[in-house]
Amino acid sequence: MYYKVVVCVLGVALCMLFTCSRAAGQAPSLGTVDDPQQLLGGCPTNRYFYSGDNNMVCYTTTVRCSNADPLDLVYGVDITPGLQSYNGTIVMFAGDGGTYAGDSNGYFDNYAQNYLAAGYQIVQIAWGKTYPGYDWEYSNVNTDDYAYSIRNAACRPATFLNYVRFGNGNPNVPIIWNATKGGMCGHGNSGGAGAMAYALAWYNAGAGGAASNGSGYLDKVVLENGPVFSDIFQGCEVQSGVNSQYTTICPPGSTQTGCNSWPGGGGNVFDYHLEYISRDAPAVELWSGTPAPACATQNTAQTTTAAEQTLWQQMSIVDFTSTTQPSFNYPVTAMSGWLCQSVTGQVNGQPVPMNNSAPEGELFFLQFAAQSDAGGFLSVNGVSACPNGPENVEKGVVTVNNVTFGPGSPYASQALINDMIGQSPANPSSSCKNMGVLRAQQN
Repeated sequence: MYYKVVVCVLGVALCMLFTCSRAAGQAPSLGTVDDPQQLLGGCPTNRYFYSGDNNMVCYTTTVRCSNADPLDLVYGVDITPGLQSYNGTIVMFAGDGGTYAGDSNGYFDNYAQNYLAAGYQIVQIAWGKTYPGYDWEYSNVNTDDYAYSIRNAACRPATFLNYVRFGNGNPNVPIIWNATKGGMCGHGNSGGAGAMAYALAWYNAGAGGAASNGSGYLDKVVLENGPVFSDIFQGCEVQSGVNSQYTTICPPGSTQTGCNSWPGGGGNVFDYHLEYISRDAPAVELWSGTPAPACATQNTAQTTTAAEQTLWQQMSIVDFTSTTQPSFNYPVTAMSGWLCQSVTGQVNGQPVPMNNSAPEGELFFLQFAAQSDAGGFLSVNGVSACPNGPENVEKGVVTVNNVTFGPGSPYASQALINDMIGQSPANPSSSCKNMGVLRAQQN
């Protein structure tokens, strides 16, 4: 997005006219990461890297994947020095296009502070070397050589995750995870949750057995407000300008595994609209390479074509139409999802609208038939009364093991932190540290 919009639109038009040669339906293998260069002037102050201590060190590098343009980035590593032992490493992916390492509300700062205090190393990333950066979802940021595919572009964050754990097999760089050993975990929000889910489903991050370069490089993930790319077709599809795609989320009587803190009846809304709202649809449209207006358009003369359906399906996380099939079996990777089930507040005198982050997330979590598919620890947590926005799970209300978090202190964000580090009332066996121990036992 940003100042690359003109280039992207031109690329989309060329692809539609001449048919891009690379298949969007088949995700490539992991890529490589160039040798990093330390930023001697410190971390960028306008990209929301954690600044609660003086230990964050930032680097620049470039991720190279076979089906997308190379994309440079800034990443920061923070670890509390002098501890007798460490519990693991947590990589944090922020929302939207990931051009910021955190958020303006300070939510990621709070997570980072707590993870560091619990003995974890944190790694944050902002895509694009200089502000305002480039969205990781763009296949083409400098050329028009590749098919537009968010799934192909997801090679970039997946490659970076593997780089943190294994250095991508590059003997010239120290492996970041080696500073702590223990668990190798991820915390993703919205688009960042989408990046984590692509890594699990399409790039072997959740593979069972012993961890090795390119396989089983995530031991636990905390996903909030997503994954938002579970079924891009259902989010974009229209018939005469109307999107009629809905889903329930953990409804009463559901046997879906992991459901927690969802309403049991009364006046609560159980049908969630899968359509990308007007704020989000243009970005998805550009990332996916469809000329405007296509994704979630309200133009009554517009109906999704068969070609658009195939395009959107074959770049989604949950896609069984492609030759290559996703995996939803992660025997040694624990997982928790945190989705807004309702919002409060008003905008211009009207109730704050929901977006599709919760129902898109549900389409991902529905793929897991049993707890064993997610390391024996899968929870899908409904957060009510998210204030003033459909992705503010941090300040909503959620109950975990009979303990309620929010609307005041302790905030719902503490429930996510507890889940990651295994602090009561969360199950300590599902912590990042303990999942790392479980992974090590596979050797």
